[in-house]
Parts: sequence; structure tokens; C-alpha cells
Amino acid sequence: MEACAECIDWPAGLPRVRAPYLMRGGAAELVRALKYRGWTALAVPMGEAMAAAARSVAGDDPRPTGAPRLVPVPLAPPRQRRRGFNQAGLLARHLARELGWSVTAALRRGTRGRRQARLGGASRRENVRGLFRARPPGETSGPAAAGRPAAVVVDDVVTTASTAAACAEALRRAGWRPLGAVAFARTVAPGPEAGEGRNDGERHTSRDG
Repeated sequence: MEACAECIDWPAGLPRVRAPYLMRGGAAELVRALKYRGWTALAVPMGEAMAAAARSVAGDDPRPTGAPRLVPVPLAPPRQRRRGFNQAGLLARHLARELGWSVTAALRRGTRGRRQARLGGASRRENVRGLFRARPPGETSGPAAAGRPAAVVVDDVVTTASTAAACAEALRRAGWRPLGAVAFARTVAPGPEAGEGRNDGERHTSRDG
């Protein structure tokens, strides 16, 4: 069967992404209110709403070694200083409370690069190439795990998955075993079959659909 356009352009190295909502309507308003208006209390229900999606990512782990670590996508230091918080970190914290998992700030982000929101797919991938660095599992806080501990990348929104894929690659190079990523919402290309509201937001990398 012919692959869909999104699957053809799906970044290598990212097994799967799950998100409970499409980036439309009320879900989009929640994301913007948290991210740009500083309504940090919204991270509580938003993080809790991501629990089933995160379990779905971890449930596909072929080599379970305990609960994976939740690793939020970091902001560039200047932007985090201006905003005062990292929305992905807040979502990861409340998602962890819902699941009983732990959060590990294993990733660091460089200061170069343009805003992803202004870029297309190929430009997004190039913009984040080599942008992230990860600490090895032994250098992070939290319970120790044998071998290569599993990790799930956490973000607020996924569009082309370029950022999540770059984070997963950095984690892999540092000795983690990234299972995929979870976000509150995902964007979709406009089309006659695009729906509203709660998803349909689960995303697989399968070539047959």
C-alpha cells in the first residue's frame, strides 16, 4: 500500500509519537494560554490528559526495564529566562505525577537556530540538527537502571516531529533508549478529512497507513 505523505517525510530514529489532541479549537487555545500567556496552572490538566498517550508509547517497548524516564524538550536558556518556565517541563512534571514515573532533565539545548514555528519540514530538520546534547543516564538524578534505560521525550506540540527526533538522537548517542515522544497536541496538514478536537491524535510511523 502506498505510504501517506506524512509517513514518507517522517524523521528517521523516532519510533512513534502519541498526542491526545489535534492542535485545533480548545486544545490550541490551551497550548497558547500556557505557552504565551503564562497560565501555568493549565499544565496540571494538560499533563494529566497525556497519560494514556504516554502509556501507549511505553507499552510498545519490546524490552521493558521498568518505567521509562520522561525527558522534556528544553528551551534555549535565553528564552527560558524571558518566559520564566519551560512548558514541556511543566507538562512532564504533571504527567509524571499522574503515571508515577520520574522526570529527568537529560537534555540541553544550544542557543543557535531559528524558531521552529516559522519553518517548513526540511528547514525544521536542518534547524535542529546537532542542536541538542544529552547527559548519560549515570549523570542524571533518579533511580538507577541497568543497561540503556528507556526514555520518552515530552513536548507541548509536535508538528513535523523534527525536534522530537533530534532529542531522541541526542539521547541515543548518550546511552539512552528512546521509545518515542508524547505531546499534548499535534498539528495536521489541512485536508477534507481533518477532524476537530480530541483525536485521532495518535501517530504511528507505519508505512501502511
